[in-house]
Amino acid sequence: MKGDIIMSRPTKSILIIEDETDLSKILALNFTQEGFDVHRYESGENILNAIKKYTPSVILLDLMIPDKDGFEVCKEIKSHPEYCYIPVLIMSARNQEYNIISGLEIGADDYITKPFSIGVLVAKVRAILRRQRILNELKTRIMEFEALKIIPEQYDCYVDKERISLNPTEFKILCCMANRAGWVFTRNQLINASKGEGYVVTDRMIDVMIASLRKKLGNMSHLIETVRGVGYRLRYQQC
Repeated sequence: MKGDIIMSRPTKSILIIEDETDLSKILALNFTQEGFDVHRYESGENILNAIKKYTPSVILLDLMIPDKDGFEVCKEIKSHPEYCYIPVLIMSARNQEYNIISGLEIGADDYITKPFSIGVLVAKVRAILRRQRILNELKTRIMEFEALKIIPEQYDCYVDKERISLNPTEFKILCCMANRAGWVFTRNQLINASKGEGYVVTDRMIDVMIASLRKKLGNMSHLIETVRGVGYRLRYQQC
């Protein structure tokens, strides 16, 4: 007698928050084929309950959804101490630069404008999960530069023993430079390190993020150096 075939559940899950039913179904079909356990929602209401229930590996979030818009939902997720680590990829027909910048500044891990290629979206999700794995591998490291202390495992950053609040994008950029202190990173290299290859970026967007980082680092802001005509680096002197 042949044994029963046991189908294992996918180890990756994805939460799709999209009120366009046809698009939501297409996304669900494609990500199911990619091996994801897919959960679909049409509004921003009670999303934290959905996250608690399904523990998604990544969240796809439309901006123009009922009840709460995507910006509100993203802020809610990224300000929650238990869920802020979950990557959020914004999908939106709003393709103006200020919309993209706003999405990234509130903590979104990537932004794709509609209409988009499903293949490109899948590639972006794969890239996000690869970056998550790399960050997980670096979790046990503690990096110190003068009075700056970075603890990747806890997503924490301290200056003079005082905790500094960084959004996920700022934290990834800082970790990128800290992991290769002394190396000069171009703006595109920094955005690729935090968002993924092929992300549409302008000089202004990365400069805004660096300016925000410097402001939050206070008297350690000098550690982030501008290399004129090239980009930025973290000073090499490590404690």
